[in-house]
Amino acid sequence: MFCRSSILIFSLGILILFFLSGVATATPYENRWEKIIEENLEKVQKDPENPVYEFHLGVAYACTGEVEKTVDWFENFSENPRRREVSPKILADIEEKLREAPEDPVFLTQYSFALHVNYKYEESIDVFWQVLEYDEKNIWVYNYLAVAYLELEETEKAREVLDISLSIEENRYTRALLGYSYWMEGRYGRAMRHFVRTGTLMFRVMDLLE
Repeated sequence: MFCRSSILIFSLGILILFFLSGVATATPYENRWEKIIEENLEKVQKDPENPVYEFHLGVAYACTGEVEKTVDWFENFSENPRRREVSPKILADIEEKLREAPEDPVFLTQYSFALHVNYKYEESIDVFWQVLEYDEKNIWVYNYLAVAYLELEETEKAREVLDISLSIEENRYTRALLGYSYWMEGRYGRAMRHFVRTGTLMFRVMDLLE
């Protein structure tokens, strides 16, 4: 998949949360994410369209469940002409933080996202698994992990992760990703069995991922 599609696929893992029928499992680090939001909102007011702040706001809003804002900031980031220039810097900055606090769950979460937007999908997957050691009931992390597997076209592994997510909480987001995993393989009947349980959500999936 080419670069813009890659960002959009990852953003799907955030966008579809808006359509969840229930409330997803909350992160235990919400206070820290809220502080990151506050700090970066102040920065972006002084320097609008800075992709570094767009990235951090997108991640933080995703981890606090503020989905509409997450979509806005990740779309801004994916369309920002400076994204390619600054994505390596974002990654380097987070790596510096991790050198001082290598097991910090918030830094690890930011790192997994940063690896993803730098197209380092295999490394991103490794870090998502580390995050789950601290936040094992967070279905968002499982679903983002599944999106990374889908980027690598590892559909079986994606489905294994999505099954774990469903065992924690049934939701249309996971069903949509399961449907898409089968769609990628041309198994349209199986795909539709999951898509029909997502309502109009399936059309949003197809618009973004095709």
